[in-house]
Amino acid sequence: MAVDIQAGTDADRDACLIQCSTTSITEWTRSASLDTIASMGRYQHAVYNRSKTPRYLVVWSVHWQVIEVQTIAPMADLSTAMQSMIERLRRDGWTAESTAHFGFAFIRKDDDRRLLVITERDPASATLQSFDPFRVKSTR
Repeated sequence: MAVDIQAGTDADRDACLIQCSTTSITEWTRSASLDTIASMGRYQHAVYNRSKTPRYLVVWSVHWQVIEVQTIAPMADLSTAMQSMIERLRRDGWTAESTAHFGFAFIRKDDDRRLLVITERDPASATLQSFDPFRVKSTR
């Protein structure tokens, strides 16, 4: 690692000499390698991939009350559906606070703020959406 120790104060040069002269490699660690970083997998966000099941565009209040639901047919272009919904909301006076790159965007109109999400979960479904270890199992 090349470090310019000529720049800075005497304290900066002393700190650099100490840090640069020591190694953090032990029998338990190895030096960082670009090969390690290059071989790491990267998560590909798949929210807009075509799906064989329906998806739902849902507008929620900040208190998780469903305001509006639009069902999207299987195999539909989800990105276009999201952009169409954002455009319709814009015409109604709403402003998206960000892009919907990850499948959601907060929208605002005056002092009202809402969340627009594309989801595979039907918001009308009454089934549990998460594991609850304290839930009592039914005895059928």
